[in-house]
Amino acid sequence: VNKNQGKKDLKIQKYVEFVDTHYEALLQRVTSVMPITDKLYESKKLTWEAYSKITKATSKKTQMRELLNAVKSGGPAVKSAFYEVLQEIEPDVIQELEGKARLGKQIKKAIYLNLMHFQL
Repeated sequence: VNKNQGKKDLKIQKYVEFVDTHYEALLQRVTSVMPITDKLYESKKLTWEAYSKITKATSKKTQMRELLNAVKSGGPAVKSAFYEVLQEIEPDVIQELEGKARLGKQIKKAIYLNLMHFQL
């Protein structure tokens, strides 16, 4: 049981970091705001107040900003649920952002290794 809980905690941590790290990119790239919002509301991850604020927003970008604000203030459980719904509805966004993050780490590692090589 503890091993599974540890895996679940790591997964939630990964999802939370994804949402925190990619706030601006999510704001720009996510297009299915209302389907995501509806799923989160149906699963009781969003309050009625947050839901109605999102639905009343006049543009998709404002809706997304309201959704992300609600997700961020909802804590790890809501961030994790958002990630899972996003994975289901717009998997391309997650793949693109995770791919860029991986590429960035690889580039930093390559630069570091080159610098270490020249210091020898």
